[in-house]
Amino acid sequence: MNPVPIIPPLPADGQPRPFWSVMMPAYNPGRKFLEQSLHGVLAQDPGPDQMQIEVVDDCSPKVDVAALVREIAGDRNNRISVYRSSVNKGLAGCWNTCIERARGQWVHILHQDDLVFPGYYELMRRGIEANPQVGAALCRHS
Repeated sequence: MNPVPIIPPLPADGQPRPFWSVMMPAYNPGRKFLEQSLHGVLAQDPGPDQMQIEVVDDCSPKVDVAALVREIAGDRNNRISVYRSSVNKGLAGCWNTCIERARGQWVHILHQDDLVFPGYYELMRRGIEANPQVGAALCRHS
């Protein structure tokens, strides 16, 4: 059994941290669902100072994830970074990579085939900021 991974703190480099890190684990994603996911996030994007958006490719053998993201994002391509793992780590390993790479104060793991409804990030942030003692925020799903 693998030990619990150690997640080091972010370096104190003086760089401001965004509120959100929207981290999308991906493995051979289908265009239709990845497009829905990315467009749902981009439609609510408050800008790079407030939201990191990154697709974490778990070494997909059949899909060039970076090219697909560039194609889907079009002129908003600069808002989404893509990281490709050198080996396939499996779902839990990819989630860990997402968390390790996140820079935001709050991390949202958004799977390649999930989507967020309009207003999601604004409402979640409002709830989080109104309750500074919380360490995790959850909501209903559809």
